[in-house]
Amino acid sequence: MNINLDKQESNLAITFVLIFALSLILRIWFNFFTVHANAAFACDAAEYLRDAQGLALSLTKLFGQSQSLSTSIQVLFGYGNANEMARVKDIFAPMQEMSISGPVFPTFLLVCYKLFGQDPSFNLWMIPIAIQCLLSALMSVLIASIGNACWGKITGMTAGILAALYPGFIVNSGRLYSESFACFLTCLVLWLVISYLANGKTHYKWGFLLGICLFSLQTTRSIMVILSFAILVFFAIASLLTTEGRLAIVKYTLAIAAAFLICLLPWLAVQKIAFGKASLIVDRVGNYNLFMGNNVDTLGWLSIPYPDSTGMEKENHCQLLKQAVRRSPKRWLTLMLDKPVRLLKLPWNDFKVWIGPISPAVQAIFHQLILVFAAIGLIFIYIYFDLKYKRPKILARALILFTLLLHLAYLAFITVPRYNLTAMPEVILFASAGLVLTMQAFKSRQSVPKAIRLLLVIVLLILLAHLDIISAFAVRFSTTPITLAVTLAKLALSMSIILKALTLGLFFLNCWRLTPSVTFSGYDNFSRRHNYALIPISLLALFALPAYCLPLRAHGRWYEWSQDLHRSSERAYRLLDLTDRQARQLAHGGAYLAVNLSGGANLASDWDFFINDVKLTGPFIPSLSMAQDLSLVHLDNGINYTIEQESILKILCGHCAISPLDLRQWYLIPISAQQGTGILKHVDQTHFHSNSVTLSLTIYKRVGSPGALYGAYPLDRHFTMVPSLFRFSWEKAFYGVENGSGISDPAYDQKISLHQASDNAYMKLLLPSSPISNKLNPSDSLSLAQTEYKQVNFTGSSLVLSFKPKDSLASQSKKNGYWLVRLFGELRNSDTYKDASKIVLWTRINFSNSPKYRSYISPWTPNYLPSNSQILPATNVKEDIQSNASPIKFDICFPIMISAFPDHLDEIELHLSTEGNKTVADVSKSEQAKCCLEIYQTKTLPSGVRYEIF
Repeated sequence: MNINLDKQESNLAITFVLIFALSLILRIWFNFFTVHANAAFACDAAEYLRDAQGLALSLTKLFGQSQSLSTSIQVLFGYGNANEMARVKDIFAPMQEMSISGPVFPTFLLVCYKLFGQDPSFNLWMIPIAIQCLLSALMSVLIASIGNACWGKITGMTAGILAALYPGFIVNSGRLYSESFACFLTCLVLWLVISYLANGKTHYKWGFLLGICLFSLQTTRSIMVILSFAILVFFAIASLLTTEGRLAIVKYTLAIAAAFLICLLPWLAVQKIAFGKASLIVDRVGNYNLFMGNNVDTLGWLSIPYPDSTGMEKENHCQLLKQAVRRSPKRWLTLMLDKPVRLLKLPWNDFKVWIGPISPAVQAIFHQLILVFAAIGLIFIYIYFDLKYKRPKILARALILFTLLLHLAYLAFITVPRYNLTAMPEVILFASAGLVLTMQAFKSRQSVPKAIRLLLVIVLLILLAHLDIISAFAVRFSTTPITLAVTLAKLALSMSIILKALTLGLFFLNCWRLTPSVTFSGYDNFSRRHNYALIPISLLALFALPAYCLPLRAHGRWYEWSQDLHRSSERAYRLLDLTDRQARQLAHGGAYLAVNLSGGANLASDWDFFINDVKLTGPFIPSLSMAQDLSLVHLDNGINYTIEQESILKILCGHCAISPLDLRQWYLIPISAQQGTGILKHVDQTHFHSNSVTLSLTIYKRVGSPGALYGAYPLDRHFTMVPSLFRFSWEKAFYGVENGSGISDPAYDQKISLHQASDNAYMKLLLPSSPISNKLNPSDSLSLAQTEYKQVNFTGSSLVLSFKPKDSLASQSKKNGYWLVRLFGELRNSDTYKDASKIVLWTRINFSNSPKYRSYISPWTPNYLPSNSQILPATNVKEDIQSNASPIKFDICFPIMISAFPDHLDEIELHLSTEGNKTVADVSKSEQAKCCLEIYQTKTLPSGVRYEIF
């Protein structure tokens, strides 16, 4: 018997080693040997690094300066004088940000660097990432060990393999966020407690380690303070009620408490000295997160423009919740239904990173399959393998379930997929149990058909989750008469809801039918009690029905459709009827063509836009650039100016290796009075009706590149919904779950009147009605103030063109107004650009401020221009495609508020360089670049004008 037991333990150890090796290889391969944007210190991770640097500096001062430690202790107990208090304040000043981040994760980063004799640095990101890969691999082993203790060896091995392969763990082993570290701590805490319950590891040293882990976990993720409290209470009660082995349990419990206090007391002291107050719980701006997460006007996201949060910090959580519910109970309930979807629908992969050849869409399917099998595991949660240890195993599973349910607290705050990371070990454990239980059914000939039916229903569940039935209807019937279109929209929606509900019902029905077929040694009467499964089935159905079946906003706009325009020469059309009054307004200028596109970074090279065969020549104004508050200008490092909101957007896009122009958004193309007159001249006389004019809007794709045009079903005979023109959220774009394969649409929704009965593509004509402010004539709201043209012949690999705005124009705009800066032109050559894989273009505005120069670099430029081998020649809509290549065109436009910059605007530069096999110009040839600067001056940006939208 002992020989067999030793052999089993040896085999188990080998299994754990293999799981660790698989996990580590995958994580090292992903982080160091695959091509993807480096997000090690992205977003909050940069703050953790600064905290680590600040901690290092404070420790150096505290232990490196004479009497600093003793002086700090005196000040802590109130015995210091003013000079000593000022000195101590200076010592701990670098740790100020740790009041939000907590002490543990910055300390972990600092220790990682010091193990290799280095100071915390962005450039040495490889050190903490390598150690985090080790912890993530060890976490897979902990999950396997927990599964083995709670369900058995096969379940444990399955859990370990799933954890090793889980995309959220792999991707985020490369991000230095506290969630990744907290995920390891969660597994370690569960392993220690379950080892105590199932394996009898009651030595006080394990209790001491558990106390350290509980403190570390609750200061890393504040919500885990509930878990710490629950575990401490459990062991305290166990100490009082247990008679057998009471002394060992008491020692274990005291060890937990002692370790917890040893860690807690110094942290309370540091808080008191550094922050002026001490708290058991790290306040991660909880009021802000609760206020924003329950804001029905912003759908629980931070919106641009910013919402009014005045007085929010003075309210407690209950008051903030009451205010949110009172504002609109219906919208608040709808928002709450969205939250579970945002939390659980996708793995945490904000930047939609590929894992080698594995796309984000495939990662999402893998994640969702885990959720489905976890539901099966929860249904069978009360089943156990070994009657001898049934009580410890049930308690252990209850602890895992309790830890999982703690994550529902995130639904009250801003809910994002990264908060599901610490829940995924528990989900994977239940999924492994569910998968093994399903496979167990194949051992019996009678239960095989039931298991096969269950698996087929699971496939159907996943298929329906990703099959957009409504959009398929919408594309085919988007030009039908309005009454029929509305009817078809409602019919398609009803069909989708019913089909999903039936499939979900079949899933739970098949789970219930399978329960009598699952047999275990020593549990002969289980088949008589399988109705117990109805309890978790009912609870899960209540949770899953709205999340899976209803057209919640978290899933995207159910009424929307898209038309892919990936190939060159593809076209999209729309007909538009205008009244005589509207036609006259178009002829007098002031109108815009607004087109909602994805893949619009290179509009000038990739796309042509026509109205009645009159080509619109730009500028192409990205709507996201005008939605922001342009007065929020900051000076970084004393050199570079940034605008707050676009700077955040630029950073997030940079981690996805895209430009803000690559995001789906509206592009506004001004229609001048001259163009408007030309458009009306091209109207076919047969299109004139009584008091109306028919216009033909056409989009023509010149370059084979990713891109799509969007449209929508009408929701009523009188109105429809479109993406908001000038209101968006970067949180919604990157943290939202609308798009499982890419970045979500950042725009909110806007209700508009339905002016005609067909053509609901997002190709809209905007006719200004009345400005919101400044009572301007709409036709004069955007005036061309300066034009400067340059044509140069050049050689070499880079080019800088400099333009000098008029001093009088800059001085005039300093008082009141905005600029729209447009730089457009072309690069003309023979074969020089053909093999240049990446042509880089960017702009810089320089400001003179004696004795230094400061600059502003606009993010509203494409990452790369296409090479001329990709580009088709410019063509009229009626012309055939010609074979000769065209020059490389560029056309960028962005707004600035001159008065927001304190310095004098000196020059505007256009920079051009290349990356690839060849330089921009063969040194033996002289190449030609043409560029024109246009500055449009306005007191009101297009975002500040009301429009009639057609």
